[in-house]
Amino acid sequence: MKPRPGWLVLGAAAALASCSYFTLDFSKPMSSREIALEQEIRLFYAQVQTAFAAGNAEALTDLFFPSITHPMTHEEIRAWSRGFFERNGRARFHIQSFNIDKLSYVNPVVTVKYRVETPSGKDDFGAVETDTLAQLNGRWYIASWDSQPQPASPVPNELGKQ
Repeated sequence: MKPRPGWLVLGAAAALASCSYFTLDFSKPMSSREIALEQEIRLFYAQVQTAFAAGNAEALTDLFFPSITHPMTHEEIRAWSRGFFERNGRARFHIQSFNIDKLSYVNPVVTVKYRVETPSGKDDFGAVETDTLAQLNGRWYIASWDSQPQPASPVPNELGKQ
């Protein structure tokens, strides 16, 4: 007796379903406009990296929406930025993971895990942050953010002495 084609297909589907490398994605492909929007958002975070690399408090502050209130106002961000760069000079803003949770032309939402590394290591910090962006006159800004601080992970003394 020959195997029926339907059973063969079901058997193959069951075998593939048990394999962790096989997934079916029924979502619609991104349009060229959505791809361009995603690239714009990613480029915005490159501007954040550039502001830290330059040690430029004004450039960093200007990436936040002028009317931001959560969790800090624009003036509080400016004061923090000036103090940070006066103490540390340039710093490295290293993006460890990046996800666009809501792709939107109005208020996209991004979750980014990052580390900021200073030359001395004294003011290093990191967080997982959920940013809501806004656009004004064709330019992106952080309109608000919520963050979950991540503990610094210094090298234990016994490892540093090897």
